[in-house]
Amino acid sequence: MAKVLVIDDSGFQRRWITRTLTSLGHETVEAVNGLEGLKAADAEKPDCITVDLNMPEMDGIAFLGNLKSEELHIPVIVITANIQAET
Repeated sequence: MAKVLVIDDSGFQRRWITRTLTSLGHETVEAVNGLEGLKAADAEKPDCITVDLNMPEMDGIAFLGNLKSEELHIPVIVITANIQAET
């Protein structure tokens, strides 16, 4: 199965996403913000990433920009409660 990097500052959300993915047979790696997520993406080489948009240190938008600039071509699924029109 796939290795999935789960990036979210909410411990509850990380645990929920991780439990769901592991119950389906996937391996998971967790990060609490975009900065930690970038380090994990480089070190762990995940097959896929889930990311929240609103996080401290580095938010999901900045994370996506950095992922692109570092040319890490990894599929990303955005899971967020952010419903602001400009986002």
